[in-house]
Amino acid sequence: MHLSPEGRRAAQELYDIGDAMVTEIFTDWDAEDVTQLSALLARFVDESENYARRIHRGDST
Repeated sequence: MHLSPEGRRAAQELYDIGDAMVTEIFTDWDAEDVTQLSALLARFVDESENYARRIHRGDST
């Protein structure tokens, strides 16, 4: 499945809006806070993926 040219433009607009939002939100954050958030989000993603693999296999723990 491929996006039409109009779909690609709409998707790019959403990415651009998201980028602008994140840039504005983090403007006043210091580097340590951004680093800490990044590490926590990476941990969340890893643990979410591990959980999804476990439930896919039917493991209860």
